[in-house]
Amino acid sequence: MREPTEHRASTWARVLTAGLLLGALSACTDPDDGTDPPPSPAPTSTEATTGTSPDPGTEPSVDEVRATLGALAPCGLVSPGTTSASPRGPHTCEAQLGDTRVRVTVGVPLDDEARSAAEVEDVAGLTAYTVADRCRTVFPAGPAHGIAVEIGGGCGPALQEAATIVGTSLGADADARLRDPGPDSLTACGLLSATEADSSLLVDAVGTSEGLDHCEVATGAVLARTTLSLDYTPMSFDELVRRLDGDRVTLAGQDAVVVPDGQTCFVHTYLWESDAEGRGPLRTDAVVHAETCREAQRVTATVIEAAGREPAPAGSVAELLVVGAE
Repeated sequence: MREPTEHRASTWARVLTAGLLLGALSACTDPDDGTDPPPSPAPTSTEATTGTSPDPGTEPSVDEVRATLGALAPCGLVSPGTTSASPRGPHTCEAQLGDTRVRVTVGVPLDDEARSAAEVEDVAGLTAYTVADRCRTVFPAGPAHGIAVEIGGGCGPALQEAATIVGTSLGADADARLRDPGPDSLTACGLLSATEADSSLLVDAVGTSEGLDHCEVATGAVLARTTLSLDYTPMSFDELVRRLDGDRVTLAGQDAVVVPDGQTCFVHTYLWESDAEGRGPLRTDAVVHAETCREAQRVTATVIEAAGREPAPAGSVAELLVVGAE
């Protein structure tokens, strides 16, 4: 496998390695335990290629919101009051709160319809939207995105406690939790924008998968749409190929594995290695889903090239929280 520095200009050294499973390989894994990874979700959203802090009095664009939220380290939001904080992707983290599993997802879609269906409340001094039957609280960040806190069950006090931990982290100094510039700030929709010129068609969600680690192009038949997913995995790429039993190919100078799935197709490739907020090294598995294997390979090659670009500069998360609350 070629080193990333051999085929992409980038300010970071990238190592092509491990990924996650598809289809029948549906066991979920913790990056710490070395067990089988979760099933390959259809990919979803990417990060913008441009973006800066919004000017006072102006509403930030979707690209600016993604660029800023993409630089936010999710485990840093929940780790102060929990244990075993474990990154699941560049923008997703899970942690343990007593007997309850907590999941923090950065960049979930939050439009007017979603807000009207939720209960508005004050959590740690911030506006938040809670959907009790989903055991979920979302802090709005920007006009149409948010930072979601979910728990596996129990809701009630457990959800309130988890949301308070994240809200306190955001309210204390959210901008101090931004990552140093690096590939983990890239988002699914930002990467997918390299292949879809109309940014309005990029949606940060695929079914129940949502946030900056997921993106879909909202055109065509729902089950055949082009999507991108980013996940962390400790698995070697050779092991991924063996388990998926797909066709190993080279795309944009990089190893990938093609897996036909009935009427559609998945392609896996590893984009970069990360210390994942001190939990690494982990590899970022990019999973592209498309209607045909030819299209999935074309999109994957474009994503590989886009991953070599420097992320757009982040703005202020604190300002996004103010805009989101309006």
